[in-house]
Amino acid sequence: MIPLDIVLVAASEGLSTPQVFSELDEGRAAGRYPEAGELQVPSGLLHALTQTETPIARIHEIGRQLRNDLQGPAVTLAPSLETILTMDNESIVEAFVSGSGPTVAILVEDAPAADELAAALRRRGRHAVATQTPAML
Repeated sequence: MIPLDIVLVAASEGLSTPQVFSELDEGRAAGRYPEAGELQVPSGLLHALTQTETPIARIHEIGRQLRNDLQGPAVTLAPSLETILTMDNESIVEAFVSGSGPTVAILVEDAPAADELAAALRRRGRHAVATQTPAML
């Protein structure tokens, strides 16, 4: 598997994990969020992670496969997250809330793009760091 280049952006405010899960439960009951599906790794994600296509094509496929059920509730409780999630930058493949938030993870095409984006976000007063997932065989 290929390593993934990611920029982590910490929000200035925190989120309570129990509160995010409570919002998810209430939102599902009210029809605001999709029902929970069966917990499994999507076959498309496994394919994108293990194929030998060009890294850029694979990274874009990985980005299309990412999903976090807690993102909607996290954004509901901390609407400022939407600014980072919808940021316009050509190097961004996908942005998503990490866990129950409030950190946003931004998948980018390569390490130089991650470094550039993190530096740009820091210049705008954001707490951002470029990192890379470990490569796996």
